[in-house]
Amino acid sequence: MTPPSFKPPSTSPLWGGRRAQAKRARRVGGGVCHKERSPFWLASFLSVCLIFLSVLLVSPASAAPVKILALGTSLTQGYGLPPGTEFPAVLEARLRAAKIDARVINAGVSGDTSAGGAARIDWSLADHPAFAIVELGSNDALRGLSPQQTEKNLSAVLEKLKAANVRVLLLGMRAPRNLGPDYAAEFDAIYPRL
Repeated sequence: MTPPSFKPPSTSPLWGGRRAQAKRARRVGGGVCHKERSPFWLASFLSVCLIFLSVLLVSPASAAPVKILALGTSLTQGYGLPPGTEFPAVLEARLRAAKIDARVINAGVSGDTSAGGAARIDWSLADHPAFAIVELGSNDALRGLSPQQTEKNLSAVLEKLKAANVRVLLLGMRAPRNLGPDYAAEFDAIYPRL
């Protein structure tokens, strides 16, 4: 099954309309944007997630499906994508195709920052997930928020998950290069450190 390629809506405030899309499409190297990713990116990402979760899932005959929390931004939520094509839905379908009884909880909120994720982590843990995929921080960088505060928020999320015995896959983000080399170096170092 080949996932559909991602095309942001032309009127989305997150993408800045057609001019901003054209500018991003012309940009060479440096920044991180969806236009520069090939459709292969999603398939590769889902394959890595599938391998990660297959290794961690040790109870082959459990009565209830394994719950996986996908906590993130519009990238997790699937902003602008047709229903059923957002990554939590595709990941759940692939896990089930691999005979892993899993339920992926889509806790993505479009435009959310790491502070928003930290504020709603307790609510997100109400479903008692066994695993979590944390995709937060991209909007912090897009807004030029303090990398120290982003790291503090992400650390709080990870500590809450750890305290709840939830195994975590933290997805790293890179800062847009137009914010300067100092900001980019400081922001990019958050994820390897955590």
